[in-house]
Amino acid sequence: VLDGKMGKLTGFQVDDKTWEIRALVVNVGPWYRRKTILVGTGDLVRIVEADAVVEVALTRGDILATARNQTACAQTARG
Repeated sequence: VLDGKMGKLTGFQVDDKTWEIRALVVNVGPWYRRKTILVGTGDLVRIVEADAVVEVALTRGDILATARNQTACAQTARG
């Protein structure tokens, strides 16, 4: 996320006809309150393979505001 680290990439949501990756499946939160959310590929900034890091254009607040099994989105305008 833009303001720190949060979550672990656990999989991908794939279109069953085109095989295009539609979203990243991410587990976020501490183990006792963990939830799975989706992060759309449009919010993907870059992948740093050497560090096993996926950077996305979302904040911790965006992630925390996302309901379980829903797609995260920016909650506030950024400029």
